[in-house]
Amino acid sequence: MMSEIEKQSRFGQYTGYSVEKYDGWRRFSQYVKVRDGTRIALDYYRPTRNGKLHEETLPVLVTMSRYQRSSFVAGRINTILDAMPYLVKVLKHGYVIAVADVRGAGASWGSKTGYYPPEEARDSHDVIEWLGTRSWSNGNVGMYSASYLGITQLFAAAEAPLHLKAIFPEVAWLDAYSFVYPGGIFNLWPMYSWCSLVESADFAAPLPPGWKGIIEAERDRKAVSRAPCDCDVTPCVEIGGTTASPVTPVDEDHDGSMLAVATSQHRDNPDTFATVRSAPYRDSVTAGSGQPVHIERSVYPLLDRIAASGIPAYHLGGWFDGFCKDSLFWFRSYPNTKKTVMGPWFHGGVAKFDQGAEYLRWFDYWLKGIDNGVLDEDPIHYYVMGADEEHAWRSSKTWPLPEEQRTDYFFRGEKSGSIESINDGILSTQEPETSGGDRYRVDYTTAICVDNRWTLTCGGGTATVDRPPTQPPYTAQAENDRKGLTYTTEPLKHRLQITGHPVAHLWTTSTADDGDFFVYLEEVSPDGESVYVTEGQLRASHRKLGAAPYDNAGLPYHPGGEADRMPLTPGEAAELVIELQPTAWLFRKGNRIRVTVTCADKDIFDTPILEPAPEISLLRDADHPSRITLPIIRP
Repeated sequence: MMSEIEKQSRFGQYTGYSVEKYDGWRRFSQYVKVRDGTRIALDYYRPTRNGKLHEETLPVLVTMSRYQRSSFVAGRINTILDAMPYLVKVLKHGYVIAVADVRGAGASWGSKTGYYPPEEARDSHDVIEWLGTRSWSNGNVGMYSASYLGITQLFAAAEAPLHLKAIFPEVAWLDAYSFVYPGGIFNLWPMYSWCSLVESADFAAPLPPGWKGIIEAERDRKAVSRAPCDCDVTPCVEIGGTTASPVTPVDEDHDGSMLAVATSQHRDNPDTFATVRSAPYRDSVTAGSGQPVHIERSVYPLLDRIAASGIPAYHLGGWFDGFCKDSLFWFRSYPNTKKTVMGPWFHGGVAKFDQGAEYLRWFDYWLKGIDNGVLDEDPIHYYVMGADEEHAWRSSKTWPLPEEQRTDYFFRGEKSGSIESINDGILSTQEPETSGGDRYRVDYTTAICVDNRWTLTCGGGTATVDRPPTQPPYTAQAENDRKGLTYTTEPLKHRLQITGHPVAHLWTTSTADDGDFFVYLEEVSPDGESVYVTEGQLRASHRKLGAAPYDNAGLPYHPGGEADRMPLTPGEAAELVIELQPTAWLFRKGNRIRVTVTCADKDIFDTPILEPAPEISLLRDADHPSRITLPIIRP
């Protein structure tokens, strides 16, 4: 037995409080009938030791997957334990791991009414209650995983299943509209990529020859992580399966006929892309449901129900994730016990972070009653990009950080000499000039990078999501900068840390009655390389401000309803207040801070192309002080 001195439980480290009792698992798969009779396909993996099933009752971790709970890839089964190898560590410590296909997907029966329909949350409730009442379960169930599989946890919490004791939602949205239409601009290519990805998978590929033998051969396995296959499927391992491979039938489906029924029912699934593209406002009502789709499929309307459930949550977010802002608003808004970690990741990346250790600390406490001190530490941990590895991880009791000093950097007309952009302006804490402005003919070819927070959140792009934290996410921004308006500081005399939510104030006139505005915050090295830090965007007609329906720390919130639309009056000045995605970034001494403003991002967003292209003026005088407010953290 380990002594007390060998016990360790702190962020990212966990030893001595629980032990690895098991060395393998056995896979089971069956249909679970939910309350309306729909059959939900469920896999569960029970731990084994020396080939023998566990005899003690164990807690269960489950996720509801939109991406095939398991599938055939290169003559074997790609399981949730292959897609998420850190789960093997958790299983070995005495957990049953389960994953279900949501209705209308994978091998589950039924059809969907778009993403996160109300019946899907009720299915989660029923599957959780089924798992909590098995003879091999100790009655305590947790939920895990990311993205769609993270958001389903929050909808499930609102259903308050009796046996659900804790959740671990990763990169999960709070507000659907802020992702599908950030700033009121349709997230065209990411949404098209995602809808195409998942809806093509709803029609299962033909089962491979000898599929029953593959299932039987894969039923028992040693608890070791298996390397991903080298097949040509892209992505080979999705969050819960692979979109181009045949989904596995459940054990009772001996001839594939039940899977065939499921697939036939999936044909009733609607065209989700067409639905969201036809709903440009937060309160747009769709023909299918007769409900405002973005509000109905958001989680924030359910906060009171989540509060009543009492279910605690550990939120994981990434600084380069499409749901970055949501992750920190969850920290502010989640009504029950909570923790949050923000790392230097794109969607699904967890480099330099022991996810298995955090899973065990969280679920050991809530599902096994092990007093490991996980709630005694600061509730939020965040990574400062650009800091040395030894000091990059920080923690706080509150968010935003209490020591932040919100500092205005004004757009000015002097030349920085750092780039040949349309204007090459200065960014300075000095008050704006008495008069001045920069003219810009809208260029619809501007774009930051194909590999960006939006496309990588939706299965598009080409880059790995697990870049090293010391490697810039997407560099070579100078080409895009040259096509826009830029405002750049002098070289920094000291390194400068910002941590929190930057906010831009753009005073503009336009020859058109509307337009899209994109603001990028960047770091520029002495050789002219410009590196993306974060961004924000806003359609001018969506500039009206209002009170957020959740706790957004008093930051700017644009209601985005149809009645809130405010067209520009050509030639008349208007202020656009744009909240950028939050970040934690250390600018190096000798480098510069740059803000770039453009009016399109052709690789991501659906900006209407007007002929002739409008001309805007970005004002920067005492009466119209265009600026960015940065959350400075002093040493």
